Amino acid sequence: MRKKTILSTMLLLAILPAAVRGATLIESRSGDGAVNRIWIDGGRMRVDVGGAPGYMLVDTDAGRMYSVNPLERAVVDLTPSPAPGGRAPRPAVEVVFEEKGDGPRIAGYATTRYVVTAKGETCSVEYLSREAMNEIGAYEVLRKVDQLSTAGLDETEMADMDPCTLAMLDVDRHYAEKGFPVRIEDVGGNLRTELVRIDRKATVPPPGFEIPAEYRSLDPETMGEEEPAPPAAPEEDEELQRMIEQLRRETPPQK
Repeated sequence: MRKKTILSTMLLLAILPAAVRGATLIESRSGDGAVNRIWIDGGRMRVDVGGAPGYMLVDTDAGRMYSVNPLERAVVDLTPSPAPGGRAPRPAVEVVFEEKGDGPRIAGYATTRYVVTAKGETCSVEYLSREAMNEIGAYEVLRKVDQLSTAGLDETEMADMDPCTLAMLDVDRHYAEKGFPVRIEDVGGNLRTELVRIDRKATVPPPGFEIPAEYRSLDPETMGEEEPAPPAAPEEDEELQRMIEQLRRETPPQK
């Protein structure tokens, strides 16, 4: 179960007891209207996906990744185990960003429109902004999140992925060069995610980046063995997949 949970999450990145002030907030909305928020402060990141019961915490300095559920007062360590050989292989797929000219201003940022393909398959239409990437100003932590989120992948798992899924794991160099993805559409023109705003002096909701001491720690290796959990409702599975997508799509690293 741990392997499946970690793989899903990867394809999905002094602590104060009160709210943390001065973090960088990246707020976006999904195609269904849900509002998603990512806070970054130093080497720490918190990912809240609209409608999901909990949130993700990433500590790039410690190299840890957690799923936190306040309703259950529980936390699951989703830190991936190192890939064989100590270094995850890069996806064996050529990702092409074909420039299609200027895009509209989105959330106040100038954009350039790109069509993204992998092995000849069109994956998405993306509007990238160098201005927005510079505004975020958290290049190092974003680079570390990318490394952490792919650390547990091996060639066998990659072999089962389609070209566009593989492309998601290897777009970092394009984002670093071309800019932050402020809007992403699928091949049919439907919105996947769009930037709403960037706030360099945001307040993180309590408990900030802290995992409360009273929360119980669940082991994904054994959770559910004594008392099997009921199957997840379809909407819960959709929320998990959206969290995975948001974490991957909104953490492009800078070289």
